[in-house]
Amino acid sequence: MSQTTVIATQPQEIAGLPRQLAAFPVYRITERAGGATKHTLIRVHIRPAVEPAIEQWQAALNKIPDPTRVWLLRERSRKATSIVNRLKDQTMQLTYQWCLDGLISFEAEPPARLGAEHGRLVQWKLADDVSAYVERDKQDRTLQRKTMHDEARQLTATLAAHPITDLLADPDSHDLSTLGHLLTVGRSLLNPDSTIRQMTNSGPLHRLTRGHQLVHLLARGEQRDYRPDSELARGGQAVVVRATHKVTKVPVAIKRLKARNDDSVARMRREIEATTRFGAHRNIVPVLDASRDGDWFVMPIAEATAKDHATQLRNPDHLRLLIRAIIDGLREPHEAGWIHRDLKPENLLMVNGHWAIADWGIGRRPRGLTSTPGRTHTGSLYGTEGYAAPESSHDAHDVGPQTDIYSIGQIIGAVITGRQPLPNIPLLPDDTRWREIVQAATQFHAARRPATVDELLHLVERVW
Repeated sequence: MSQTTVIATQPQEIAGLPRQLAAFPVYRITERAGGATKHTLIRVHIRPAVEPAIEQWQAALNKIPDPTRVWLLRERSRKATSIVNRLKDQTMQLTYQWCLDGLISFEAEPPARLGAEHGRLVQWKLADDVSAYVERDKQDRTLQRKTMHDEARQLTATLAAHPITDLLADPDSHDLSTLGHLLTVGRSLLNPDSTIRQMTNSGPLHRLTRGHQLVHLLARGEQRDYRPDSELARGGQAVVVRATHKVTKVPVAIKRLKARNDDSVARMRREIEATTRFGAHRNIVPVLDASRDGDWFVMPIAEATAKDHATQLRNPDHLRLLIRAIIDGLREPHEAGWIHRDLKPENLLMVNGHWAIADWGIGRRPRGLTSTPGRTHTGSLYGTEGYAAPESSHDAHDVGPQTDIYSIGQIIGAVITGRQPLPNIPLLPDDTRWREIVQAATQFHAARRPATVDELLHLVERVW
């Protein structure tokens, strides 16, 4: 007795298969004594009834989500369990579609009975054209990686001690997309006219840690570059989460909107604009990366807030350092026409050992540059109750540096007394020196306060 396996040369209709797919039955023929034979249907080989054009399967391949597409092209040919474990309940639906698109062919057990659907999936493999494409792509990528490795070595030698050489020195640790981005940044650093080179010379890079410099250099406005971790803080419109920059492994903080609406997006864009413009100063929290749509941005993780350090700040030396940092941070924005409008202990962060001003979301742009006239409503309080100056609730758009100076006075009073300030009531300390400063800064009428932060600084230096 002998047996052989034969695949039908003509497709046959199999119950349960889409009509655009062709099924070729696979028979086991058993020869018995006396010359009799027995035909047993053991499985069906399935492929498209009409061979798709190359444009069709390429388009279909591009529509598959990245992780699944990479897996499919890497596996090439596997037993059914590999695809079932991957696709779960969608296995047959996607198998049919991929076969119809010309990406794969597959084998399945025959129906258990006439008229029933096909049986269990047995195995699958990439179509010959797709497999050849994968092989060519693999060869192209090998050549491309070698070329990129050579350039990475050259840039590492040329850029010498620059932080980016830490990453370029180990090109094998990056995928081609990441390595390509690193090379693009590296080339830009060699071009004195490039935006990145100019940013290196005049932006916040010079005052950042080496890790934060790399995050800032590699910024491209893509949230996929970061792996979120735990929540750090939550406010009315945004949440701040701890995250890790995937390429550099540097921990950062991401501030992102809880919900998108015109006002919240406009305010976050304003915050990004202000911190991008003034972030080169060590007393302004810098933006390391930001969404193009203005719904999230990246900054260093703060070590603490002024509220966290309330006890230590009652020491006059520590408090003077905080006030000096606020004044130094506000000087350039005020000269440019920007007003913060929401200074309070929670918005004063310790970053890399220095106090820095954060959260410019309700800051006022220079006159004439308001994005949407009318967004700041007359009669609405802008700022935090107790810290906001009286004029903030009358016409928060028509304010000046004295509005932020009022808030500084209330911050001093809150730190020294340990009490929360009340609206429009100066929080005067018992200490006569601090009392004189707070009293001057929190006059009800803005015109009676120091006109600039430098006038306030002179007062602090004279009294102390």
